[in-house]
Amino acid sequence: DIAIVERNKMILIEHFTNSSDNESADADERLTSLAQRYSTNIIDIRYHTSNPPDDPFNEDNPSVPNTRQFFYNLSGVPYAIVNGGTKNNQRIDFKTTHLSEQSITVESLYDSEFLINVKSMTASDYVYVDAEITTLTDLPPTELSVRMAVIEPVITGITGENGSTTFRNVVRGMIPDAAGYNMYREWIAGEKVVLQDKWEVKNAVDPSALRVVVFIQNESTREVYQ
Repeated sequence: DIAIVERNKMILIEHFTNSSDNESADADERLTSLAQRYSTNIIDIRYHTSNPPDDPFNEDNPSVPNTRQFFYNLSGVPYAIVNGGTKNNQRIDFKTTHLSEQSITVESLYDSEFLINVKSMTASDYVYVDAEITTLTDLPPTELSVRMAVIEPVITGITGENGSTTFRNVVRGMIPDAAGYNMYREWIAGEKVVLQDKWEVKNAVDPSALRVVVFIQNESTREVYQ
């Protein structure tokens, strides 16, 4: 059977990196190249970790990267998690597993359980977010969390210990925090959940460029639905 339908799922890549790590510099470039080629399918966000030390972006925001590393039981860098890393080929260590264009293409063909519409703006030293989440299919009582990552898309003018001079999609914070909005409930197709919040701008090189990435994740399986 063949069907022609509109794809409705975006792929989230959570990338753990460090500006003092040489292998991370190479992994960052590989991810940037892939994300630019598949910009209509991929959203990547990048956590700067505390190890090795002397990463200025981690010093600005240590709690979120540390919390997300603990959530996924990670220690080293570079490491990328695709849609929550529920499969072996979604946990990328850039040594034994690598970002695969074929896998990314296949991931984007799955139907999503949720649709997320996001509006955000920066004003008076705050980022304001309005996220509308629509359930597309019935789900039994499930514990899900909605997280809002505030990212700075491109940062220049800083040179890392590994020689990198351009840093992309750096996570500056999370709303309300790294734990997100936790919801345990039955999910009925057609229902909408609206979340509105704000984040005080901290340590951004260009506050006007800040963007917000909203994703919904299963707390038990770690799967990112959308």
